Amino acid sequence: MTTPILSVCINTRNRAGFLRETLDSILFQLNESVELVVVDGASDDGTKLMMRDYAGRHAAVKYFCSETPIGIDEGYDLAVERASGHYCWMMTDDDLVAAGALDRLLAEIEKGYDLILLEIDCYTKDLAVSLHQPLYQVGSDRVFTPENFQDFWPASGKGLSYIGSVVLRRSIWFEHDRTRYYGSYFVHVGVILESASITRALIVGYPYIKYRSGNSSWTPRSFEIWNFKWPRLVWESTRLSAHSKEGIVPREPWRRALSVLKSRAMGEYDLKTFRTWLASRLAWEQRVPFLLIALIPRTLLNFMLLLFCLIFRKSNPYTIYNLTVSSSYPRLAVSISALLGVRFVPTPGAE
Repeated sequence: MTTPILSVCINTRNRAGFLRETLDSILFQLNESVELVVVDGASDDGTKLMMRDYAGRHAAVKYFCSETPIGIDEGYDLAVERASGHYCWMMTDDDLVAAGALDRLLAEIEKGYDLILLEIDCYTKDLAVSLHQPLYQVGSDRVFTPENFQDFWPASGKGLSYIGSVVLRRSIWFEHDRTRYYGSYFVHVGVILESASITRALIVGYPYIKYRSGNSSWTPRSFEIWNFKWPRLVWESTRLSAHSKEGIVPREPWRRALSVLKSRAMGEYDLKTFRTWLASRLAWEQRVPFLLIALIPRTLLNFMLLLFCLIFRKSNPYTIYNLTVSSSYPRLAVSISALLGVRFVPTPGAE
């Protein structure tokens, strides 16, 4: 059997409905150069039966099911270990792959890049309406070689947090111990940051991924992840300059009151979060504003920020949408958005 060039690696648990849509968007594009590897962290929602059916009908599908739940990082590490392709695409289990993506990837892989990053288009959770929010915002393809690799991190750093955009030469994955990044939620970023072998990279400007907004499996831990785990991973890197790190994420983003205010409006920050993550890190006189933010009624704050964005930030539907789906009354929030000119359902008769 010919060794595949590309392995599409997916880690999943209890998301059978979304996973089916993801798989269907990939399978019709498969050829003899591509395999699909799915690692299941002990799902109990019908994923096992569904995946056994897919594997039985498609020789290119490899399915591995753990007997116990495993984390995001462990799951992707296991998927890459079980893969046999020269390159691995760490795809998510709920987003969709646009037509032509695999052919485009195979063509770019032939050029010998170490790392390829795919642009995305953010959609509403039901994938009905585009939110016009790119990840890398490069506009067109950008190639990075040893001569200009210093420009890679400013262009890619923030977007790298989304694992679904990453296509990596598989041998690079095994250069260092990945277990040190277990629990970080960003094992792929740890691998990339630690590797000195990545000298040629490509950011593909066309959005080959339809990203399902407001559907992350880690939403309940968002405050911890974005304010502590993500910046810790970036700032512990020995390969990035302080300037590059700051361009990706501040060392302590949780100190920004406006950011915490937004987290409160979206239900990610409350009194328990304040006590767990901020109280012990702040001097007593610094605690007051963050304590007050935790005490603001979330429903009221969400509504106020939504109105502000609808009046003054209407050009940013992505933020408006995230405020509506995190509202205590999402249907009302969507209706108010529509009344003020921002729609999150398709216009009747629109193509």
